Amino acid sequence: MLRSIAALVTLMHECGFEHGDLNLKNFLININNPNCLALIDWDKSRVHTSLTTTARRKNVLRLCRSVLKFSHAGYPLNLHDAAYLLQTLSSSIGCFRRDFMRLRFTTRLRS
Repeated sequence: MLRSIAALVTLMHECGFEHGDLNLKNFLININNPNCLALIDWDKSRVHTSLTTTARRKNVLRLCRSVLKFSHAGYPLNLHDAAYLLQTLSSSIGCFRRDFMRLRFTTRLRS
C-alpha cells in the first residue's frame, strides 16, 4: 500500500501538483484492487509549472507526520513506515537524513 501511495505522490509532484493537505486520510483505496488509489481534498492545493524542492519536501513531511499520527492512534503503522515513505519520496529531494532525524525527534516528543 505504501508503495502505491509513494508512486501516486511522485506522479503528482512530477505533474506540478502541490497537495494542500497531504495525509493518509485523503487516500481512498479500492477494496477490489488495493493498488488502485484516489487522492481527495484538493481545495487547498496548487498547480505549478514545476514543483520546487521545498514544496515537495513540505508535502512529503506532512504525509510522514500523518503516518506517525495514525500509528499513535492505534493503526498498524510505525516510524519505519514513515521512514519508508520519506526515503522513497526523498530520492528526488535529497534530504532524507535530516528529515528522518526531525521525524524521530517529533516521535519522541509525542511518546
